Amino acid sequence: MAPPFKTRVKGSGKGISVELDRAQAGLDPASALEAVSHGADALVLLREGQAQLGYFAGTLSTFSLPEVFGHVVSSIRTGKLVVETGRFRKTVSFRDGQITFATSTQAHERLGAELVRLGLLSAAEVEEALTQVKPGLRMGQVLTRSGRLSSSSLYSAMLFLVREIVVDLFEITDGQFIFLENAGGEDALKLPERTRELMLEGIKRGEEVLRLRKRLPLTLRVARGPGPAPAERAELLEKVEKGAPLSLLREAFSGSDYAFFAWVDEQLRVGTLVERPDTGGAPEPGWGVPEFRSTLDLYQEMVDTVCRTLTEAGRDLSILRSFFDEPVSGTEEAFAGVTLSEDGKLNVEQVMANTSLRGVARGRAQAYEALEAFISYALFTARNVLSEEQSQALSKKLERIREGGK
Repeated sequence: MAPPFKTRVKGSGKGISVELDRAQAGLDPASALEAVSHGADALVLLREGQAQLGYFAGTLSTFSLPEVFGHVVSSIRTGKLVVETGRFRKTVSFRDGQITFATSTQAHERLGAELVRLGLLSAAEVEEALTQVKPGLRMGQVLTRSGRLSSSSLYSAMLFLVREIVVDLFEITDGQFIFLENAGGEDALKLPERTRELMLEGIKRGEEVLRLRKRLPLTLRVARGPGPAPAERAELLEKVEKGAPLSLLREAFSGSDYAFFAWVDEQLRVGTLVERPDTGGAPEPGWGVPEFRSTLDLYQEMVDTVCRTLTEAGRDLSILRSFFDEPVSGTEEAFAGVTLSEDGKLNVEQVMANTSLRGVARGRAQAYEALEAFISYALFTARNVLSEEQSQALSKKLERIREGGK
């Protein structure tokens, strides 16, 4: 996520003013802004006129992308979703809850890169076309007007590119977003899939990336193996001739996380790459990257932590099990057939399965809400039977887990 930047507040009473660095904030120096106050806790700056149209914003550590997409689609919104991680920025335009366009600042998700990847143009042709791009004349116009690319080929490439930007968007788990009501450009495409279908594919893509990240952490050291070297990645493989962490390869790899981890997985399978145990030397750049954990992993760990704390304090877990005899209103469906095992394990996958019939995004949101209700109950109950010192220690542990720590 982009780091927060400092602002300066001057004056007092009705004369308070806020000063900030436009460049650091990523604002166009020529843009007119309006300030929207949210009480004493927040001040939001929006382009002039946007505040009257509506918006909602947050962080992806609080609202996952499936939840954000689910809200936009189910409420049939028209506008533009902007997602930013600090490394790149993506936008998705919606009309009546359906995706119509998408853009990305990542190099591998630009039109030129896509045309080369699809074999429609060479890298040299793309470079030459870029020299002719100027305000009011976009790359697609340059290519079609010069006859290098037909309008139908350009449209097909744009459909493919927009689709990939959207699906790869679900790899992101950390960043910030804002949805601007009725905002968007003039470009609009008719995608072959409905937005719900793309969401489902994106969620599957995100889950697959999660599994690959766990199995292939960026700290894993690899070296060149005896297997055949693919010509298109020969330069990349030279970087690990004698061994290097995957983080070094990731920096040099042009593509999404899914494309990278799937490529590494394939090279390990055919023997082009081999795992190389750490020799105990000094860590190389990129080491120390924390292992990614899913939201379900975090909830499971919080349940385990509460149960372990109660057990170590000599308390019976039946005080937590009673929750499932009479769940909090609204969580009955999610916890149907679910209870706490004798060793303090909660089947969070079953909770997800119970809500899956409501749709992917809505079901996931309902499952998270139900798990959050149980965590709140468990912490409240634990505090009633633990000492003040034990309660504070437990609260601190849970807070560290929420923040992604150990």
